[in-house]
Amino acid sequence: SMTIAARCKTDWDFSTTIFPGLPPGENPKAILRERVYAGAAGRYGVPLSTEVRQRIEMELDLVCQKGFAAYFLIVADIVKESPLTIGRGSAAASILSYCLLITQVDPVRHNLAFERFLNPDRSDMPDIDIDFAWDERDAVLDYIFKKYGDGQAAMVANHVTLQPRSAVREVAKVYGLSSEEIITVTKRVHLVFAHAGHHTKQSYPFIDSAVPTATATATATATVPPMHIDDTLAEVLELSMQLIGIFHYPSVHSGGVVIVPDAIRKHVPVLTAPKGVPIVEWEKDQVEESGLVKIDILGNRSLAVVRDCLHDVNLYRRPTEHLAYGAIKPLDDPRTTAIMERGETMGVFYIESPATRQLLAKAGKVDYEHVVIYSSIIRPAANRYSNLLIERIHGAPWEPLHADLDFLSESYGIMVYQEQVALSARVLAGWPWKEADMLQKIGTKKSLRPLVPAMQEKFIRQSIERGYAPEMVQQVWRMIESFEGYSFTKAHSASYARLSFVCAYLKAHHPAEFMAAVISNRGGFYSPYAYMSEARRLGVRVLPPHINRSRLKWKGHHRKMRVGFMEIRNLQRSSIDATLDERKRGDFSSLDDFLRRVDMVFGDVRALIRAGCFDDLEPGRSRPELLLQLMEHHSGSDQPPEAGLPASSSIFSRDTSPEAVAVHLRQLSPMQVYQMEVESFGYPLSRHPLAPFKALLGRQRLQQAADIPRYVGRRITLAGICLTTKTVKTRKGETMEFLTFEDQSGLFETVLFPGQYKAYSDLLRWEKLFVIEGKVEE
Repeated sequence: SMTIAARCKTDWDFSTTIFPGLPPGENPKAILRERVYAGAAGRYGVPLSTEVRQRIEMELDLVCQKGFAAYFLIVADIVKESPLTIGRGSAAASILSYCLLITQVDPVRHNLAFERFLNPDRSDMPDIDIDFAWDERDAVLDYIFKKYGDGQAAMVANHVTLQPRSAVREVAKVYGLSSEEIITVTKRVHLVFAHAGHHTKQSYPFIDSAVPTATATATATATVPPMHIDDTLAEVLELSMQLIGIFHYPSVHSGGVVIVPDAIRKHVPVLTAPKGVPIVEWEKDQVEESGLVKIDILGNRSLAVVRDCLHDVNLYRRPTEHLAYGAIKPLDDPRTTAIMERGETMGVFYIESPATRQLLAKAGKVDYEHVVIYSSIIRPAANRYSNLLIERIHGAPWEPLHADLDFLSESYGIMVYQEQVALSARVLAGWPWKEADMLQKIGTKKSLRPLVPAMQEKFIRQSIERGYAPEMVQQVWRMIESFEGYSFTKAHSASYARLSFVCAYLKAHHPAEFMAAVISNRGGFYSPYAYMSEARRLGVRVLPPHINRSRLKWKGHHRKMRVGFMEIRNLQRSSIDATLDERKRGDFSSLDDFLRRVDMVFGDVRALIRAGCFDDLEPGRSRPELLLQLMEHHSGSDQPPEAGLPASSSIFSRDTSPEAVAVHLRQLSPMQVYQMEVESFGYPLSRHPLAPFKALLGRQRLQQAADIPRYVGRRITLAGICLTTKTVKTRKGETMEFLTFEDQSGLFETVLFPGQYKAYSDLLRWEKLFVIEGKVEE
């Protein structure tokens, strides 16, 4: 080991920044200036205003002084690989980014401060974050390695650390525990840790006792029986606690790429990840501290939603009538504004969570500048300021905290954006940019949290010394504290707000195409069922899957939406591809025609039949009849009919009697169709999940979600399917939960306060359909 250590490189120089470079002989500063002014002519027209020209010159001077010229050019080259991108983060405050088409928000018009991205005092180098459609990201990375590879590029690593279960698992292996013993212990460790929230011996009460204590929730107690802790297991648990947080192994960062002008191994150790991509051995913070500049190539599902929606919209239009992404002008569109004012933004990027939808509806003001504010103030620690914001939007009088804090006026005197934290430190405490930048970082980086008390004391003391009233300074600090957890720059929110408006426009004007794209690309805040149900509320007719009409993805067209093959459970992708390839030769005329033309395993054809894909081709024949035909077709083949499937999964068992088959061959009852749909998709297509319980629910005095506004201040009872939940901690550290339900008439939001949460949270993990009683509040 000493020999290996002696051979390791020890003369790394971290005093300079390592920028990517252009080919030898090219002058990046001159090229950047030329391309920026060419882009500015397209963005602003000719001649350029004095304000725009001065902003360009200011940024060019600083960027070239800091050595960023080649970096901007390389990012611009990468961005041109896709027509739909979002340049976000603090880089969106740069007019250079805007002119190079890296970003889409005008920093002059929207008063975005370039100093948040780069300022003379900033020693750590910022990066530029670019969002691509999630399924195009790998192709973009391939382009980067092809063009800038040859040992000059690598991805950033994530350092995966030992967590409670993995720590116990690794130590238990060393002690020779069996796999079964390890699984028994790690299940219990995970449950207790999940509710303890911190890593100390007190988090493991069962080390000293075989019976769980109050540290574990009712769920943990109910599902994990008492376990005997012998001396060996106690020792394993003790050692495991000491290892929590220790480096375990490296993985690939979600999108960080480092490009250097020469061999990357001269600057950073590099290894090859299991997926074959080169990665540096340092994680993102270490990369930044070492002077390497990274580019974040990230995947965004809503860009794919817009792309797929536009594809379906243009599918039946003449080329001259195609709707292009850049041609969408949503900011002044009445229909777009209307759905946002009502909070009907399910599926709309960045503003679809229940909290944001309620904020939009309560505020009732949704121009671009306000949506930028809303998407920034929705953060865990800023709830009280959200309510204050709504009051002020509705006309409640307010006075600025101080005339020197005039930059808070754009957000109603409330601190909303990260750069407002830095500006407050500069104005009140007189801090330089470097120190002010550190203040805005401490709220979002756990590694910097220990610095908070010292920064607080210094900020308050120096602000008071400069003559500001102690009470006002304390108020400002309380707003700074609300940035704990995560927060955004104005430039970041402004970039995302533009995509929010585009999505809202498409939902308002092309609901079928938009909602189909949302379901197809997954990754939204809600389940596919919830989005399908939202489409129906918009007047979209949902069509079942069809062997000749369905695609892999859902398809929307003119108020109709067809289920895609991707939605059918237990259907392999290879079978979908085989079906689509064969269909190019002509539509299938019957199930028999399909079976002759497509070589597919029994289980996959069975899934297609049960999902209703052949119903239109075989009118008058039930799905059980088609399943019987499938079994007869496979009875002469070498492949067992139930290959890869449990025996109980078939509608016919191997010893089914003729009498039983005759019963099955009759048309399915509505309840049987309902059950078959749930098995095929995970939810029913033909009717609402509450429909089968109409008779049962009819005996109760239920109200409808659409009528809730009529019952303000009164207790009512509703029935609903649970769509999404969010648990939070109260100021006392107790757990409460926000839930979104749906009945046949619409959505409604509910709150389980700590007492109710303790009583019902376990039930919420196992059930979906509920009867809910509560008081209606505005």
